[in-house]
Amino acid sequence: NSVLSLMAPYLGEFFYAPLSSHVHDEEISNKQLTRISDYHQQRQVVLGQLRAKLDELRSADPAKRKAELTQLAATMDPQILDLEAKSEELRRNMVKGGFFEPSVDWDDTRSWRLGDDSKYESFQDEYLVMRASAYFQLGLSQNQRLLLREVAYDLKRRGQDPTSDLSLESAGSYFSFSPFTSRFRLPRQMPEALRAKVALYREKKEAIKQDLRQTIYRNDRAFLNSTRARAIADFNTRQASEIAALDLLAEEIREGLVGLKLPDEPAQTAMTKSLGERLAKYLDEKVEYQRSIMAKLAELKALLPLDRVEVARTDFGVSIVIEPRRGGNSALKEKREAAQRELQAFNATLLKSFQHLDSIREQVRSEIEAFAAQSVSLRERSMDQLIAECSRAVSVQENWNRYSEYRTAVLEPGLSPAQRRLLYASSLEALMMEFIR
Repeated sequence: NSVLSLMAPYLGEFFYAPLSSHVHDEEISNKQLTRISDYHQQRQVVLGQLRAKLDELRSADPAKRKAELTQLAATMDPQILDLEAKSEELRRNMVKGGFFEPSVDWDDTRSWRLGDDSKYESFQDEYLVMRASAYFQLGLSQNQRLLLREVAYDLKRRGQDPTSDLSLESAGSYFSFSPFTSRFRLPRQMPEALRAKVALYREKKEAIKQDLRQTIYRNDRAFLNSTRARAIADFNTRQASEIAALDLLAEEIREGLVGLKLPDEPAQTAMTKSLGERLAKYLDEKVEYQRSIMAKLAELKALLPLDRVEVARTDFGVSIVIEPRRGGNSALKEKREAAQRELQAFNATLLKSFQHLDSIREQVRSEIEAFAAQSVSLRERSMDQLIAECSRAVSVQENWNRYSEYRTAVLEPGLSPAQRRLLYASSLEALMMEFIR
């Protein structure tokens, strides 16, 4: 758990894999952790500015929303690109090591290469190389690293049932979109012009992916790492314009999707308007409550990477606690004490939010009982059955709400590719952190 706690704020970073190797081997220095922590804090500031603007424009008309987001991109993109450069520098340093720090380069420990005539080669071998290249290979752009994860995923699926998407239980296949690795199910009803753009996007993206895949494969047998890195860097320069053109086409698709219902969107239920609004309000506040906890956890874990930062549960609510590491210098102690003072106010707010949500939960239960009493068919069901049915509806809605920031990063018109990558990585981190709490 302590390792997961340390790694959690960096789940969306491409230095996650080399960092995990250093942490697993207990070879990560305090100096290196401080550099990572400083980077993460800068990233959270920029991410906070983007989220604040999105919240501010939430009720604005689409034209104004898009125009202001486009204007924001002009000032924010340089900051995001600078952050991506710092992330790449951290990744490179962790992979290659230094004078006092070991290397964890995947290529250094591999005794085989793709295209080796003396060895049987399966799609699994290529999958391993493509996946590892996304995290360890020099010379790649952020977009190409994401694309390589898609290539690896495509190769991994070769061993799966080819008819799985045709099952009656399946909701249908996904559309792999942008930022790369993102995906969603397309609306069932779309204008023909939009379908044509989707088909063109798929064709162009697949060509880019296969070109990247072949380049990695072809250069895997290079005798020197520097030769491979130089060839891939040259390829990166050539492919950048193709990816930029694909981003423009993706933006046209986003604009065409505005107002169209996605097939995964929860259906309307037979609940009264009042009960539906009460449930929607409860779910929105619950997601915001959870998001505030996750954001504070990530902030504190990045600020105090050597301490344990955890969620403590009691019968009257939850709070975040800092379990200090023994020892440490005076600067670390001062930083921890300041964080603990600030945390007291945050935990007090957290307790009030928990109690508020709990009261809404009770109100919802009362409204369900009142709603059931007005219907003969519902009156015959027990409260447990009614709660179970509403809980299923709530679960579907909660899952939809959980992906709100994900959908914004993927589908909101007006965001720049750099803004999308930042918001998308953050949404993935939040989603993945739910599985490791």
